[in-house]
Amino acid sequence: MINENIKHHSFLIQTLVQLTRAIRLSLHQLSGSISTTIITFLIIGITLALPVGLYVFLNNVQMISTNLNRTSQISLYLNKNISQNDIQEIETILKGDKSITSIQYISPEEGLKSFQGAAGFYNMLDELKDNPLPGVIVIQPAETIQTLDEATQLINRLKNLPNVIDAQLDMAWLQRLNAIIAFVHRIFDAIMVIFALAVLLIVFHTIRSAVENHRDEIAVTKFLGGTSRFIYRPFLYSGLIYGIIGSIIAWFIIDVIILWLQNPINQLVKLYDSPFQLQGLNLHATLLLLISGALLGYLGSWYAVRKHIKGTV
Repeated sequence: MINENIKHHSFLIQTLVQLTRAIRLSLHQLSGSISTTIITFLIIGITLALPVGLYVFLNNVQMISTNLNRTSQISLYLNKNISQNDIQEIETILKGDKSITSIQYISPEEGLKSFQGAAGFYNMLDELKDNPLPGVIVIQPAETIQTLDEATQLINRLKNLPNVIDAQLDMAWLQRLNAIIAFVHRIFDAIMVIFALAVLLIVFHTIRSAVENHRDEIAVTKFLGGTSRFIYRPFLYSGLIYGIIGSIIAWFIIDVIILWLQNPINQLVKLYDSPFQLQGLNLHATLLLLISGALLGYLGSWYAVRKHIKGTV
């Protein structure tokens, strides 16, 4: 039992020593040409920042769309001959609907006064014998109604209420906006693939150059009995470092852009009394960026060492 524990601890120590050595060798490779390494970091960072910036932009546009969905109101047009009791019955039904936050009844007289004030046709409208406007119930949907499909289902249900002529929600332009967002999402997926391939090629080319620069060292290590895993490891760690540092630079670029745009965006939304706030990368998106960058760096370096180290020894 004691011998097994000693062997286990010895294996862990040996593994830790090998990892430390591989990391030291990879850092030595990166420090061989500081300017080239820094330029590679920046290129990877900018390459990753472009699709990530588009992702942040789409998220903010979707937030605007969601906020507009929540602040949109439904106008319920009633029969002109509806009685007060029937109006109260409809209001009771609406108040019991969990899909509705609040309601406001606007009588035909109130609607006419509001229209007169907005249009400025005081004298012309006063000459009308009958008020042509119906009673309207303005409905504020609940926050659970976040999509156009859900709003459409609510409107169709409201249209079936007694003495309701029509129900309208002015969301056609928002529907077009959502269609554009869906289309841009498709473009975003294609851009993500293109820029991921670009990062792979950047790391591949960089590690390939590193392999060529260490051709003699690799040959000597192989001659002395070094395994392929031992030879590969420093280059793989270099690829990981390229991916992680590049991801951090991309995050920094996006964060700086968000801070730069924050003030003018806040001034703009104040003019529209909107609660919208420009959002950057959250913790989940940041971790995904770091993991994706590290994975791309590792894959690019792995393919480079697999392809070129075999040709050097």
